Amino acid sequence: MSKPQSKLKPKNSLSALDLRALVKEISKLIVGGIVVNVYMIRDLLMLKVRCADGITRMLAIKPPHWISLTSYDVEKPAKLSAFCMLLRKLLKRSKITSFEQVGFDRIVKVGFNGRDGSYELVIELVREGNLILCSSDAIILAAYREVEYRDRTLKKGVKYQLPPNVILDVDENRALEALKGRKSRAFY
Repeated sequence: MSKPQSKLKPKNSLSALDLRALVKEISKLIVGGIVVNVYMIRDLLMLKVRCADGITRMLAIKPPHWISLTSYDVEKPAKLSAFCMLLRKLLKRSKITSFEQVGFDRIVKVGFNGRDGSYELVIELVREGNLILCSSDAIILAAYREVEYRDRTLKKGVKYQLPPNVILDVDENRALEALKGRKSRAFY
């Protein structure tokens, strides 16, 4: 007798709702933590964070697919990219002051307070994904992918702009009610 084949496919990326739950849980652990080090393995960014509870964790970011928090350590790369070296220079020993989803979109902003000032790392899990480091006044200091779109530019020295059509405000209770009332075919 053969096993029935599942029609469910593994997810390739997080939805805005997945991200909402994940950000809520991760922020409880890393806000107030200190960045111990920064690593980049190809397009996977790893922030080693000594969390407020005393446990050191890795915040793993792989745009445009996912964000994760783990206690596993990683093998350190032999050579660092220029982007990673800049992140390390500015964010090492900084305090994480915020970890928030932008509205109800697949964008997360991480706030840092370091010895040389305040910074914000914008994690875009949209389109092909990107990592953008900004100054406290939203000027881009570095972007993992420097690109020009029809409606915005992501390059050093330019003021950061959110992608167009970002869903900035969602009433969580109304969204949950809408989801409860919707019939799902995920398990048929």
